[in-house]
Amino acid sequence: LVCLHGVSSSAEIWRPLLPALATERCRVLAWDMPGYGHSPPIEPHDFPHLANALAALLDAAGLARAVIVGHSLGGMIAMEFAARHRQRVAALVLACTTASSGVRPQPARTAFLEQRLGVLERGGSMAELADQLLPAMLGPRPPAGLPGRLRQLMADIPPAAYRAAIRALPDFDRRAVLPAFDFPVLCIAGEHDRVATAPTMRRIAERIDAAQFVVMRDAGHLAPFEDEEAFAVLLKGFLEAR
Repeated sequence: LVCLHGVSSSAEIWRPLLPALATERCRVLAWDMPGYGHSPPIEPHDFPHLANALAALLDAAGLARAVIVGHSLGGMIAMEFAARHRQRVAALVLACTTASSGVRPQPARTAFLEQRLGVLERGGSMAELADQLLPAMLGPRPPAGLPGRLRQLMADIPPAAYRAAIRALPDFDRRAVLPAFDFPVLCIAGEHDRVATAPTMRRIAERIDAAQFVVMRDAGHLAPFEDEEAFAVLLKGFLEAR
């Protein structure tokens, strides 16, 4: 099981979930996207090269195939990986993500980059950016301590890595390849997600023949981490049914 984080966190976001996801049948890995955490940056920082970096991680871990679990940007990388390395995907879990950025045309691209990078471009810090963006990503009742933990994880991201990841997002569109996914797929949405809405996640599932679609109640864009127990139950049930 290989877990991919979103643009505003790192492999550390998965740490509390790892013991709950591990079983006798599988081990669990969480990667730092290139430029994040302990991973060196790549150039160019685009989806094809991110997918190849993930393939290199599987090679280093001695894994011919894996279940890929992607949250947000991690889900987009998971779809890119599945499109390019389909034989290496045993199953796919997509949480709070989208198959297309939806911001390719101007002026949507300009507005998106201003929202996500404006604080940094005006000399602000990653912590200040977290204060601006994170409240809207959470559901109505996040666990105590989660907002502060998320803020610290975002504050620790190197600004150059964050900029590179954000600038790659507008060109992403993998909707056309979804019908070719011939492995088990679980799509998990947060009921109150305003970034990758539940209808958006449902449309992904509808393009894949055998995909399952589930909504996590009372959760926002950080659904897997807002209710870790419920997420672990969903994921383990999906894996056991394979």
